[in-house]
Amino acid sequence: MAEQQQNDPEIGDVIRMLLHQTHPPSHEEIQYQSEAAKGLYSQWDQLEVHNGLVYRRWTLSGNRGEVLQLLVPGSVRQDYIRYEWSIQESQEVI
Repeated sequence: MAEQQQNDPEIGDVIRMLLHQTHPPSHEEIQYQSEAAKGLYSQWDQLEVHNGLVYRRWTLSGNRGEVLQLLVPGSVRQDYIRYEWSIQESQEVI
């Protein structure tokens, strides 16, 4: 998944930059990036690397704590969603 994150046409530049520098990029560096990439750059302080994968730290509403959201590359997003739904459905059956 880490390689897929880095090679993704939508988020790959953000991922590679996050892995190689600690400071957010300048406006000039991202001016030609996609809107999705610009959105991630604006959340730079919320992005974290764990075991080579990039996640976004997300605060749940209602003071329910924080979670890490895996940044799933577009190329595998539908498969990942189907996988997550299949896990939820199997847990409901039990």
